[in-house]
Amino acid sequence: MPGAVSRYVAAIGLLLIIAGSAVYSVQSGAGGRVALVLLVAGAGLIAATALVNARELREWTRKRSARQGANAILMTLLFTAILVTVQAISVRNTHRHDLTRNQRFTLSESTRQLLAAVDDDVRVTAFYRRDTEQHARADRLLSLYAHESRRIHYELVDPDHKPLVAESMRAASGDMVVQYKDHRRVTNELTEQAITNTILFATRATKKAVYFVTGHDEKDIEDSGPAGYSALRMRLQDRGYLISSLSLLGAESVPRDCAVLVIAGPKKSYLAGEAERVAEYLAGGGKALFMIDPLRAAPEFVPILDRYRLALEDAVLLDELVVVDAGDEMFDATFTKVRRYQPHEITRGFRPITIFPLARPVGIVSAEVVDPSINVQYLAMTEPSVWGETDIDRVRSGQATRDTDDIQGSLAVAAVAERTNRFELPPKGAEPVRVSRIVVIGDSDFATNRFLGLLGNSDFLLNAIDFLAEEQDVIAIRSKEGPGEYVFITVRQGRLIFLLCLVLLPLAVMSTGVYVFTKKRRA
Repeated sequence: MPGAVSRYVAAIGLLLIIAGSAVYSVQSGAGGRVALVLLVAGAGLIAATALVNARELREWTRKRSARQGANAILMTLLFTAILVTVQAISVRNTHRHDLTRNQRFTLSESTRQLLAAVDDDVRVTAFYRRDTEQHARADRLLSLYAHESRRIHYELVDPDHKPLVAESMRAASGDMVVQYKDHRRVTNELTEQAITNTILFATRATKKAVYFVTGHDEKDIEDSGPAGYSALRMRLQDRGYLISSLSLLGAESVPRDCAVLVIAGPKKSYLAGEAERVAEYLAGGGKALFMIDPLRAAPEFVPILDRYRLALEDAVLLDELVVVDAGDEMFDATFTKVRRYQPHEITRGFRPITIFPLARPVGIVSAEVVDPSINVQYLAMTEPSVWGETDIDRVRSGQATRDTDDIQGSLAVAAVAERTNRFELPPKGAEPVRVSRIVVIGDSDFATNRFLGLLGNSDFLLNAIDFLAEEQDVIAIRSKEGPGEYVFITVRQGRLIFLLCLVLLPLAVMSTGVYVFTKKRRA
């Protein structure tokens, strides 16, 4: 084989080996077999070239330049081996240094303490579409959790590419599902505080119980029809709650493990004993959600709500601004559209519109004397175009019109109140401080299977239940996003940086090389 041909064949063999190594490093499966073929072919070409030119190789190895070349190759291989060893050690023993001024890429001390206490695997599945900022942010943030603890495992799933996975986990785009043993929690906030609190709630040993009162034709949590509450039950279970039905008839008290008592649209009146059980539960520091529809007086709840300075107005909310074109739904004047929310933990950062079909206004009773034991405020306010129709017969006949006898807007659809025994007189010795909470909403249909997934209905209701169950953020983590992470330069400074980095420095290196080369030539 001529020398020129041998060199070409050897060069081709070397290229095949390099290509095979590159394919093997980035692919597996079928790619691994292709890499093996390339490596074997390249090694075969080099071996064939060496056999054909064996005599020339022996003569070349006797030369001084050959020994120097062999030493150089040996040193290169040794240096490469050292780099591979260092890389392998660094992969198994990684350490990061966050050089940002506000430690943006470092988890807070509260999060690190929580992750250190996790005793079993936690799986986080984040549903974000590819090639979006949320997908990249979720990957960066969750990688910090996985780096901090080997118990944290995460996966990013595109719900458009893997709809069956999203359906099996009952998740939508923007949801993050945290699974720990048989516990499960869901969040749709992409912040360290939200993720840390979700992991905290998922890894907690016990679950909080939510009881739905039955026996008065309330909404049924097992009913999967349009008027049922099965979707709400599943969403609460996804958030880690234990959901049960409760009959107060003949019961001595509300169960002690009850975190939230839900009264959802009763159509029949409570017996005196049942109403007393609710009042006693709240007096002992209980939490309750009242969703009371219009067209019934509900006198059994008047003394209970009066202790919190709240009242159910005997009226129906009607809206002059009728929304007709809303997808599959047709909204008439009986649908109250709410887009104004008062500042509260329930409505923190809440912006979506909520839709209340056939709702009643909720009012705050004025007090002659300020009572520091009660804290009450509105949550959701209607637009001025909404009024409270007091003529119920005209509502039923569909002939209601706005007049001076009606309750004029803007009106409240929901309100929240807290009551504590801290300020009760006379002092009751060492009796522990009890804080009871109630949320009153003038409609129960907005939470049915038909309307729960509409706009912001689900988020508003789940926020209210989380607040009552004291499941709002337990760990507060200050946001690390903010000013100071950007450097602003003038046009003149930009030109100076360009001249220094892209012109002067490369020119200095080239000049040094030319000087050294010229000096060696003269020597």
